[in-house]
Amino acid sequence: MATTEANNILQANASSTIEPVRSLANFPPSLWGDRFLSFSLDNSQLEAYAKAMELPKEEVKRFILNPAIDSNKKLSLIYSVYRLGLAYVFSKDIDGELDKLFNQHNSQSYHDADLYTISIHFQVFRLFGYRFSCDVFSKFKDCGLGEFKDDITQDVRGMISFYESAHLSIRGESILDDAFVFTETKLKTMEKTLQGSLEQQVKHVLERPFIRGHPMVEARRYLLDFQEEVSKYESLHMLAKVHFNYLQLLQKEELRIVSKWWKDLDLQVKLPYVRDRVPEIYIWASALFLDPYYSQARIITTKIILFLLVLDDTYDAYATIEELRVITHAINRWDMSAMLQIPDYFKPFYELMLNEYAEFNKQLPPHDTKNAIIVASKKALQNLAMGYHQEAEWRHSGEMPSYEEYMKVGLVTSTHDVICKSALIGMGKIVTQEAVSWYESYPKIIRDVQLVGRLTDDVVSVEFERERGPIVSSVDTYKKSFEVSEDIALEALKNIIENAWKDINDACLKPTEIPMDLLSTVVDIARMTDVAYRYNDGLTFPERLIFLPARALEFLKVLRNHPNENQFVHGTVALSDSSFEFGYRAFAEETKDEREKRFERERGPIVSSVDTYKKSFEVSEDIALEALKNIIENAWKDINDACLKPKEIPMDLLSTVVDIARMTDVAYRYNDGLTFPERSFKKYITLLLFDRVVI
Repeated sequence: MATTEANNILQANASSTIEPVRSLANFPPSLWGDRFLSFSLDNSQLEAYAKAMELPKEEVKRFILNPAIDSNKKLSLIYSVYRLGLAYVFSKDIDGELDKLFNQHNSQSYHDADLYTISIHFQVFRLFGYRFSCDVFSKFKDCGLGEFKDDITQDVRGMISFYESAHLSIRGESILDDAFVFTETKLKTMEKTLQGSLEQQVKHVLERPFIRGHPMVEARRYLLDFQEEVSKYESLHMLAKVHFNYLQLLQKEELRIVSKWWKDLDLQVKLPYVRDRVPEIYIWASALFLDPYYSQARIITTKIILFLLVLDDTYDAYATIEELRVITHAINRWDMSAMLQIPDYFKPFYELMLNEYAEFNKQLPPHDTKNAIIVASKKALQNLAMGYHQEAEWRHSGEMPSYEEYMKVGLVTSTHDVICKSALIGMGKIVTQEAVSWYESYPKIIRDVQLVGRLTDDVVSVEFERERGPIVSSVDTYKKSFEVSEDIALEALKNIIENAWKDINDACLKPTEIPMDLLSTVVDIARMTDVAYRYNDGLTFPERLIFLPARALEFLKVLRNHPNENQFVHGTVALSDSSFEFGYRAFAEETKDEREKRFERERGPIVSSVDTYKKSFEVSEDIALEALKNIIENAWKDINDACLKPKEIPMDLLSTVVDIARMTDVAYRYNDGLTFPERSFKKYITLLLFDRVVI
């Protein structure tokens, strides 16, 4: 909505005759309009999909449990099950088989194994929480030179899988650190010479390793790019396709429910300065809970993240500093009587927020920890408001905090603590008192997920935010605190991000502190950061990219049941994707970058980890960025480590935390994907909610 129109609406609603001058961000409108409001669920189709899954599900289970299948084939099958988003269906069966296989394995059994086989085994055991040693890769290094042997580059599949394996590393695994650099360099060279499915596989893995992507988007890509692997088991192939279509129908209905709720609130009229991003937020939330059982959790989490979006835009793009002081006080009071003091334009949202939290308590079935979870979510939201307020005070005063001071606030304003705790609200009895206590203890993996979110956002945004004038970010504070250049700061921050991922990986290894269902949700939040911010701020500018143009989708409908359907589908996707990318990059990239820079310039000064790091350590922006990247990478290593067995909590709970980290990476790897969704979320929404799998 245009700035002038927004101001007119808000002035009409204001009690004061004089409206303060505001610097509206002028966010682009929703890409989707009311499209999802018109969706009508065909229950007979949903039931047909559910019935169609029964037989192949039993057949896949028999394959997993079959003692006659050798370990290589069984681990390869389990890997495909995981990649296709079906691990939750067979979790108990897989755990039982992997316990036996892990206890039977030894380093000698890999003496003659190739790179692809070893990489698959490594990934399977790590993905399911086993501390499988990375020493199995030592055989691929030249002992004399200390470098990887050149001949392994002939195995393209092996190199792809080795690259994926490197993203499951934990701290201290130098061979995987070396593998990351080696495989990434070689794969970038290979991509220019490959064709067909291998070219697509390399392109996709370099774009985003699956472990840091949206689970069902990666499942869809795996179906398309790895036909040979998936088709080894016809029942698995059929199950994966029907399962995808089943989830798509269910999730479109959930999105309809949330879209109607949002539309009925009329917030786009009452608060026209707020980004209208319901589908993008739903896609984020859907990544945290694959199991259809968690429908209520997906809906509730989407609503709460939409609350966070309203708060973010109010604090960052609209309210005056005087108004923010009153609003923050009211949120901390959490009482309807506080509405008397807050600005008129904010009153409808304040009332809505308090009422919705009260409704969560009424609507959810009773269980021992329901009240404690809702209180934890509310307290985290109040802390977030205080963090937003502190950043606004820094902007208002022009003060540049130290990197350490900034990060104390920046971790809170990453929003990930709120999302982690809010995701528990709809998960039911699996959330025990022990799990709630674990979340409230602020475990390291939560901090690592926050690190990934905060630093990824700052690192990606630094280039166009620099055009805005004085800002406070991790890049700038790192530069100042350590007296380094911007390049060094960026590199340091990227290393911090990668180490955070390593720590996230570690937190998922057995024994975990909470069930993996809960822990993986946390990790998926970090993954969605990469989805939203890998290329730009994907929530503000959503119009960049559709996965398949509309005419290509129509063409694919004609191909159904054609004997060469798979080849046509793959070719159509590759052609449309490549041609669009060529045209976009040749014509529009510079225009969009300039628009994003102008958008950030017009918003005024900000506070970030980059700026505070620059100030605290008196370093350049380059050094601050580099330092923050190192922090992110170390956080990921810690996350990896925390997921290895034994875990402090069941993996069902731990996975919630991990999923938050993953989705953070998805959303923020290249830009702020929630502000500019055209480079990330638009593709995901199209693929997940419109592009049905042909059966």
